Amino acid sequence: MERAYECLIIGGGPAGGTLALLLARQGISVALVDDGRAHQSGPYETVLAAGRRAFEQLDLVGPDVGVVPDPMRHGAIWGADDVVWRDDEAPGLLVDRAVFDRGLRDRVRQAGGVVYEGVRAEPFGSAYRCGDDVVRARRVAYATGRSRVAELPSPTAVGAASVAITVHAEPAAHDRGRAVVEGVPDGWIWTHAPARGVASAAVFVDRQSLQGRRSRDVVAERLRSASGPAARLTAWRVRHGNDATARCRPVDGDRLVLGDAAACIDPLGSQGIEKAVAAAQHAASVVRSGLEHASWWPRLLRVHHRWECDLQRAHLRVAADYYAREVRFADRPFWLRRAEAMVAPAVPSGALQFRSDLEPARVLSRNGASFCEADGFCDPTTGDAWSRVGRVPLRELRQLFATPRTVHDAVRAAGELPSLFVLSPAEVQAAIEALFTRGWLVPAPPAAEPR
Repeated sequence: MERAYECLIIGGGPAGGTLALLLARQGISVALVDDGRAHQSGPYETVLAAGRRAFEQLDLVGPDVGVVPDPMRHGAIWGADDVVWRDDEAPGLLVDRAVFDRGLRDRVRQAGGVVYEGVRAEPFGSAYRCGDDVVRARRVAYATGRSRVAELPSPTAVGAASVAITVHAEPAAHDRGRAVVEGVPDGWIWTHAPARGVASAAVFVDRQSLQGRRSRDVVAERLRSASGPAARLTAWRVRHGNDATARCRPVDGDRLVLGDAAACIDPLGSQGIEKAVAAAQHAASVVRSGLEHASWWPRLLRVHHRWECDLQRAHLRVAADYYAREVRFADRPFWLRRAEAMVAPAVPSGALQFRSDLEPARVLSRNGASFCEADGFCDPTTGDAWSRVGRVPLRELRQLFATPRTVHDAVRAAGELPSLFVLSPAEVQAAIEALFTRGWLVPAPPAAEPR
């Protein structure tokens, strides 16, 4: 049977499921396709306290979606031999991934969306074959995670090639109710020991450490070198291994790519599921605007791709800072590779200026649930265009650097501009650093010596 929808979403994990739910709640006809493969991860994931609000706003907290207040005590053995506990932080969320993925798809059905379970979406001319149906859609979104998809371009690795090996085990009795991340000489381990049931440990290693070796032997070495809950696991068994290399996929044709399918992150920050939900929220605005303004679609795809890459860079900076704090093993190959791969270009202390070839342009800017056109600037060499960086308007940032300034002087001057003084100095500085990273701000030439 042939069916038509406004949006077809391929991939029923957190990003695809949340996107389908958001669109269905907005009255957009949507079909979600999940191939039924088991999610290859630990049995639980966590959401930091700062990310809890987004889940609550989307009504994605509750036993039916496998999301509950996190009862675990979280700690780290990192940079020192003693565990440091996060007892002073507000509780985050504990996510049972299997329940969450299924619960999301149930919510999509309840909102009026159509869900295809246990089938693949196969390209079929200008449509897709989903089981017995031929599906046509005005917009197609891929949220297939790290899976290889023949019709999408291959992603590019960002940083060191890494593998996460998940083991299930029996924890020591006094470790129950605790989750600890621990640096070891040749990797790191995140151990999760719930009050009841099986414990899990994600053992994060270099891909090359597995060459010619059994994964069980590699895991055993890391567990023996641990000192926290990972060292006390018994009767452990390897469940699976998966690629944990940060990757970024280039924008492709007229397909929207989101979540891990677009730009996956190093799992050290424990924010993968938060990134998926944030990506779905942004993608929902892209789809809605693309349905309302068909001519905007190519531009919207570029906007979303840039957004995904910017979010990935932000997560990588967090991971880089965290890796840098583990000084005990700084001379070991695993840690040296991460120090080399994750160094962001430092903003110089001297004066900066805007590139002279940036052109004024009408730019698509997100405004709530959709996009609108706003005044901004375009890079003629790449076609990238922005109207603001975070909450900071680009026009005002250009005004700050009408003459060359240091970052310090620009942040101080921002407090005197009526349009910027309501923003925090940290926001303005972050926007300036982002523009430097993108190459829009460049070091100013040295002033000529007076004769």
